[in-house]
Amino acid sequence: MEVCKRGSHHHFKKEGVPYLVTIPVHGNEDLGKGLERKILKDLGL
Repeated sequence: MEVCKRGSHHHFKKEGVPYLVTIPVHGNEDLGKGLERKILKDLGL
């Protein structure tokens, strides 16, 4: 669930995860493979 936005960074919280996960959104640019893997790992997916 998205909890807030600050500029080009979206902050998400997943139930059961004690911290926010930040995802940079810069126009139509894709996330790098490493960042994508890190975000999924942080979310436990």
